Amino acid sequence: MECVSGILDRMPEGVRTKLVNMFGPAKAEQLARELMIETGLTSLDHPDQQLLFGDALIRRGGVLAAIGRSVRVQAFLAGARGAE
Repeated sequence: MECVSGILDRMPEGVRTKLVNMFGPAKAEQLARELMIETGLTSLDHPDQQLLFGDALIRRGGVLAAIGRSVRVQAFLAGARGAE
């Protein structure tokens, strides 16, 4: 995969790959930036952060919701706890 500068560089490989494969590098970067601002997240280093990012994707609907559900599954498999 080509190097994408900015927010995508700091995202987990699985999340980055899904966004870039679906939208291309420029649109994926723009979308990631919007979602990070929307959620107030500064990174996706922890599975719970990835869970929140997945939720934000789901709220956008359509194909983004499908990607968001996939991101949520990855987050849970990585140890996310969600709301308790």
